[in-house]
Amino acid sequence: MKFPERLKEARVHAKITQVALAKMCNVSQGTIANWESGTRTPDLEMFASLAKRLNVSADYLLGITDTDNLSGTANLLAALHDQSTNTSVFVEMLNELNETQQCEILGRMKLMADQEDEFERKENVS
Repeated sequence: MKFPERLKEARVHAKITQVALAKMCNVSQGTIANWESGTRTPDLEMFASLAKRLNVSADYLLGITDTDNLSGTANLLAALHDQSTNTSVFVEMLNELNETQQCEILGRMKLMADQEDEFERKENVS
């Protein structure tokens, strides 16, 4: 499946009309229609914005992967914040993500650890 079909599929799945997506992206409804018909293509910045607004990966929109797994990323991020999450469950969830998503999660984990270290340093100074 190519980008135009993926874009429309993701938009419909998100229950967003062309008009609503156009407003979110600050373009006309005709522009969205042109992207979905394959007449035109968005620039790189707009492409990234579309993926984010539709909660899908760029790989999915491009047809590189058939798995729209950003919801898996969101679930894993929620699990990171839930102290009761079992380690084996966390690892299982991490393994279900693609490499890019795994790197994103690991980066966020590092950021969380760094923030915790900074908080502890400030607590010790006080």
